[in-house]
Amino acid sequence: MEMQDLQDAVVALRNIRAEMKIDPKQKLPGELSSEDSGVLKVFTKYRNNIIRLANVSELSVSDGRLQAEGHVVRHEPRFDAGIPFAADPVAEIKRLRKQKEKIEREMEKVRTRLADKEFRQKAPLDVIQGLEFRQAEYNTQYQKVSTLLSQLESRLASGETQP
Repeated sequence: MEMQDLQDAVVALRNIRAEMKIDPKQKLPGELSSEDSGVLKVFTKYRNNIIRLANVSELSVSDGRLQAEGHVVRHEPRFDAGIPFAADPVAEIKRLRKQKEKIEREMEKVRTRLADKEFRQKAPLDVIQGLEFRQAEYNTQYQKVSTLLSQLESRLASGETQP
């Protein structure tokens, strides 16, 4: 379980970096938190490994739950992972809105094709399954972008402009 927690922490921090489209050369601090003392011991024991593998500048480990304010937080079953917002919130909101609109357009294209009864009758099963899979991927991307966008918008609305 120790190695699984370590791997899950690294993956969670990397995924946050990817969602935020953080340049791999830019190192930001990371934060891990858990209510499980065993998980906290693993994070503390392997702190330097997590820093290196997750490409963060530093790592704070705390007990309890992480709050989303000022961070992008990922809630995993045994811990929370977070990275503070790095970009100018106004520019990041603009980028995320554009990305959300693009995903919405792609979702609509797939939805239209799948709703076409004639297409469904004539298309091979693997093509339909591929479109259904793509639709599920777009739904997941849309949820992630929407969550991140709402976090940033609430941060901006609260007057918090610095990471």
